[in-house]
Amino acid sequence: MFETSRVRSIATNNRYPLLVASLVLHSLAAITIVAATIATVQFPGGSPRQMRAFQPMVMPTVPPAPRAQAPRQQAAVAQPQQRAETPREITAPPEIPDAIPQLQSEQPAGAVDGSVEGVGEPGGDPTG
Repeated sequence: MFETSRVRSIATNNRYPLLVASLVLHSLAAITIVAATIATVQFPGGSPRQMRAFQPMVMPTVPPAPRAQAPRQQAAVAQPQQRAETPREITAPPEIPDAIPQLQSEQPAGAVDGSVEGVGEPGGDPTG
């Protein structure tokens, strides 16, 4: 009974130093990688070659405003202007009637009135 309890206490005590050692090693590895990256950075020896260093922009001149012209005399007889008719928009009527009138339409000769009489083969199946 005492032997197994002693072994468990030793096993649990050994985990914490391993955790600390792992954290220290990983931290050292990360610091080494960052330091190596910084050590290999090189700045350019000179500035890059450019075509033009600076070119001042010339402001464009604004042309003067046109002079006001004297109003011309219009013809004595003014022709009425014809307005171009714009197509009307299809909208709902302002008042909706209570009863809708039924229009009588004349069907041409031989027109189908909705029945299926006389359609298809004589003596055929009515369901198709």
